[in-house]
Amino acid sequence: MKKNDKNIREILKNIPSVDQLIIYCHNQFRITFPQSLLKKIIKETVNQIRSDIKNNFIYENIEDAIYSKLNFKISKYNKSSIHPIINGTGIILHTGLVI
Repeated sequence: MKKNDKNIREILKNIPSVDQLIIYCHNQFRITFPQSLLKKIIKETVNQIRSDIKNNFIYENIEDAIYSKLNFKISKYNKSSIHPIINGTGIILHTGLVI
């Protein structure tokens, strides 16, 4: 085992667990999509960070990097193109209401 491998392992130990990141996301955001999608986003983000570290990309603060990536991804998923509306056509059709 090389000295560099030990350093990488020590750095990887600083990555928060998926459960901690789920709690963070629920505390920071009003999650409007399924829990399974949130978990998938978190796992993809953590895997990306791990891959970067293994490829010798150095983060000054791993937690901040993860949180900023999660903030970006979750805000993208939280924006919904569906907006609530009031559909009053049934009232007019079924009651024969004439204005």
